[in-house]
Parts: sequence; structure tokens; C-alpha cells
Amino acid sequence: MGNSFKRPRYNEEQAGDMLHSRSNQVLTEQPQAQPPARARNRSRCAIGFMAVVSIIIALVVALAVVASKHHSCPLDLPTAACPDDWIGYQGKCYLFSKADGTWNESQSNCSSLNASLAVIDTQKDLDFLQQYKGSPAHWIGLRRDTSQPWRWADGTEFNNRL
Repeated sequence: MGNSFKRPRYNEEQAGDMLHSRSNQVLTEQPQAQPPARARNRSRCAIGFMAVVSIIIALVVALAVVASKHHSCPLDLPTAACPDDWIGYQGKCYLFSKADGTWNESQSNCSSLNASLAVIDTQKDLDFLQQYKGSPAHWIGLRRDTSQPWRWADGTEFNNRL
């Protein structure tokens, strides 16, 4: 016959040795150490996780501090409530009038209501007035006569600290 394939012949002892040898190879192979890239990725993940946890803790502490400041003490408003359409703030009542007029007319209108144009004593008062005044311009209780210093409607001199 032409080409015939011949298998090598092994006796049982040789076949057993071969299997044993292959088996030993499989059993004696040790797992390779993790490649450096995989170890670096795990380190980066651990550092990232710790950073996220730290940020969350910092945010919780910051929110607790801010919340305690906002609720630390109530405003002491006068026992008599402000009239309708007036807004109470820091123990004062404010009316944002829609009437047009000069400074003198506006002061006279306030006087008829047992009030005066607003005197701004603190930065808080200024911030409050700016928040509520709306878009039209409003008169405040500050004026100056020729060659005189600026004075508030209550007669005190303007100190320019605001």
C-alpha cells in the first residue's frame, strides 16, 4: 500500500511514564504572579475609593455645620406684627410703596404712616432691602443739603461704612 500512517507503539509502562510526566508538568506549574499593570489598577481603584469616601465625609460635615448656623437662633421680632403689606425684618417693618414722587413727597408719605424712609444701619439691612426692592427704584432716607454731609432721615450722619 502506498502511504500508510504508522503509529508509534508504546508499551503500558512507557505510556504510564508519559502520562505521569505530563501530569507532573501540569501539577508542578505554578501560577504566575499578577502582571504589574493589574496590581497598579487595583491600587488606583483603592485610592479612588478612599478619595470618594473622604469627599463624602467632608460634605456631610460641611452640611451639618451650615445647617446648624441657619437654625441656631430665631429672629426676635417685635410683639406687634407689621401692618398688612409691610415686611418685618430685624425688628423693623418695611413698606415698598408703589407711589411715585420726589424724596420730600416720599418722606411726607412715610410720615403720614408714622414711619420714615429707610435708614440702613448694617450690611444685613442693605442686603435685605436689595433682595425685596424689586425692579423699580425706591427712595431711601439718605439726603444731603448743599455743602452739608449726607444725613439719614433720622438725622444721623452717613458714615460710608456700607
